[in-house]
Amino acid sequence: MHASLNQGRHSNYRPPHTDSWVSLRPVCQICKKHGHSADVCWQRYTPSSSNNMNANFSSFSSQDCVPSDASILGAPSSMDDPLWYLDSGATHHITNSSSVYSDKQHYAGSKTVKMGNGKGLCISHIGFASLSSATHSTSLRLNDLLLVPDITKNLLSVSKFSRDNNVFFIFYPHSCYVVH
Repeated sequence: MHASLNQGRHSNYRPPHTDSWVSLRPVCQICKKHGHSADVCWQRYTPSSSNNMNANFSSFSSQDCVPSDASILGAPSSMDDPLWYLDSGATHHITNSSSVYSDKQHYAGSKTVKMGNGKGLCISHIGFASLSSATHSTSLRLNDLLLVPDITKNLLSVSKFSRDNNVFFIFYPHSCYVVH
């Protein structure tokens, strides 16, 4: 006997193993609902989910800043690493090197950069820097660059860099390109 399965709107058909089917759908990290991811969540830019580009900041007081073990000992927190690491989740560019700045001012705010382990790292300065392009004559700007002495790597915010420089990124498995 051959039965045809009508999977239209008014069908009583339900896929087998419904619980496992639901578990394969993505869960949004912002609203916790199934069926979409955070990058397309409609609540992503609401005041409750972000605070005007400060999503990776937290409101700690200055005594909540946690210096790294290396800075407590007076040792450098990392070897000099001139590379910039792309961060698709960052809202701002972050460095521990004051030498990269074209212009900077002391940061008088009380916000910190919240790390994945929950610790807040202090921001000492904010400013901008320029990166030279290997393929274009124009420099690319790093606006609102945060100086965080205890960060160990230079982080480049993909979304902020794209907006500020009118560029986009193309990612491949082993490479990435910035396109003007």
